[in-house]
Amino acid sequence: MIAVGLIATAGLLLELGVADTFSALTYAGRVAGTTFLVSSLLEFVAAAATFDYWGKRRARYSGAAVLIGVLISLAFSLALLIVQVAGREYTKYVWFWATLLAWSSWALWKVSREQAWKGIPHPKGLAVGASISALLAVGNLAYSEVYRPYVSTTNISLEPSFGVPHLSPDKKIMYLPLHIHYSNRSAINVNFLGTAYWVYGSDSKFSDTPRALKDWKRDVSDSGDRYDMSRYNTSVDTELIGSGQFFVPGNEMGPGDTFTEDKIIEIPANLKYEVISTSAQILFMRADRGTLDYLYSESRTLSWDPNSPNLRHERDAPLWVADAGDEYLKFQAKIRHSSEVLNLTREPRNVTVWWVIPNLSNHPHNRIDTSPYMVATISAPHSEARELSHSDYDRLFDRYGVLYQESGTVRQSYAALLELARR
Repeated sequence: MIAVGLIATAGLLLELGVADTFSALTYAGRVAGTTFLVSSLLEFVAAAATFDYWGKRRARYSGAAVLIGVLISLAFSLALLIVQVAGREYTKYVWFWATLLAWSSWALWKVSREQAWKGIPHPKGLAVGASISALLAVGNLAYSEVYRPYVSTTNISLEPSFGVPHLSPDKKIMYLPLHIHYSNRSAINVNFLGTAYWVYGSDSKFSDTPRALKDWKRDVSDSGDRYDMSRYNTSVDTELIGSGQFFVPGNEMGPGDTFTEDKIIEIPANLKYEVISTSAQILFMRADRGTLDYLYSESRTLSWDPNSPNLRHERDAPLWVADAGDEYLKFQAKIRHSSEVLNLTREPRNVTVWWVIPNLSNHPHNRIDTSPYMVATISAPHSEARELSHSDYDRLFDRYGVLYQESGTVRQSYAALLELARR
């Protein structure tokens, strides 16, 4: 009975050890994997020692080997149960950890009754050492799988800027370079789930006389959380000039990596904009908390039929993502957790990202609402249509380190850009 339990523990430790030693996404995870491999070897030795201890007892320390094996099994099952409970998720393996914990507690009681440490020099020292080793194993697993991935921070820099514009030979089009500079200033790899940039043109209307207090209050009411007020500016009309992505979805960015993407924005020179502005956004997932299935970049699904003459709209996104009739690009992949331990103690999850292109007919009076945007969710397989509650959103996005990184908004006078282009 004890030999069977020790062999079962050894087999699972071997499986976890091989997987995490060579494939865990963090250094601490690989150290934990190496610990599992060493513990697996000790468990096999302990399983072999049971036949001698409950047989002819030719080996002097066979009882000690069995005792150490049982303590390893107890520490291992306790550590896995702690990780499972800390994740607040149910998997079928929770019953295995609980059963193994109950068995190892019984086995410890049994070998203690038979005083398996007899014949060992300094048995109390051995017991203390084994207990400390077990506690260290539990602590190391909790540190590498629960604590360490949640204390390190990311630092992604994102800075769009305009270059020197030029006019077309017929002077009708202004070519405005857009430079998007982004870098990973942290010590953590990140997976890009999606990117977006926007370029807007704004036109203002002015009053010849100072506006009244009621107009200022209206400015505050209509400006969201910006609280912009103007003495002479009566309204600002903003429309989207250009938008798109600037990094291949699914690609990874390592610590210290720096990239610059260049775009050319074409603007008719006869337009009456006051200001040209741009901003950008990155949606990423920390690679130390999970990595994407390699098919993520190839998983693109379109909401329209690219082979139909009129690119016929075929499917809608969930209503919490986009309005009916809006178009989108959808990317989806399975999340592989940062270690095999987490793969066994966490439910399987997919990450899904919609890159939404709003339908112009849904927003006839507000041209800025036609701007593309990204929406992400983390869900069980085939459940991405369900909107997450606020608590689930915070819990899952924090667990996998999914974040939106916003750039600042860069603004330049359209007249100054046009003048520069004419030089």
